Amino acid sequence: MVSFKTPISEQSCMDNLDKVMHKFKFASRNLYNDCFAVDTTGELDIREHNDANERFGDLECVLFQKLVAEPFSLPNFRYGTAPYQEIRISSKGGKASMMLNRTGSSPYWDGPAKFFDAKDHLVFMSFFDWIQLAYKDNAYVLAQVISHAEFPEAAGKRALIESWQVEFQLDSDF
Repeated sequence: MVSFKTPISEQSCMDNLDKVMHKFKFASRNLYNDCFAVDTTGELDIREHNDANERFGDLECVLFQKLVAEPFSLPNFRYGTAPYQEIRISSKGGKASMMLNRTGSSPYWDGPAKFFDAKDHLVFMSFFDWIQLAYKDNAYVLAQVISHAEFPEAAGKRALIESWQVEFQLDSDF
């Protein structure tokens, strides 16, 4: 567990957040796959799947709170329900590809912005997988676009970014 009892530099804190976020990603994925995934090889019982997902969602919230939110003094709200304004998404080296949602609640991810870089401001919402019935990989980061230099109309929309392209940083504006 990350301890902040001794003063640490701002850069060290940012590095730690990135490491802790990736630890959460893997812990969440492994916990779901090992303990909550429903067998999809036979006849699927959608109630069993929904019950397992609901139980896992409750546990995932606690996991995020204990691994990420509390050590970094982030707000306490249900994981995945709102953007964490304090967790900024940056690309690992230059531009990173993204899929932009059309309206924020639309199931279509073909908005005009296809890339983001250091000029753009995106914040973390949750990890995401397209297929919710199978094993999780947490392959994507679901982010909220705060501002986009090339496409100002992207502000307020959601973006999906492959998680291997992302670094997590504490936003110095908060």
